[in-house]
Amino acid sequence: MLYYGSDRERKIKKIFKIPENYHLDLVVALGYPVEKPVLEEGEGKYWRDEKGVLHIPKRPLKKILRWNKF
Repeated sequence: MLYYGSDRERKIKKIFKIPENYHLDLVVALGYPVEKPVLEEGEGKYWRDEKGVLHIPKRPLKKILRWNKF
């Protein structure tokens, strides 16, 4: 999140030569990932295996979403 007048906003404006009278509401990062993490079902923290591969636990949608009831 960017806060109006924050250091982060000023740095982004300087890098991209955005005039000071413009306000940044949103910044979207685009590109290709440096690594290919493995998504797996579960909860907990991210972790790396012995080969350095990043594992990202994700909860299944049926545990997150509710359809007209709880």
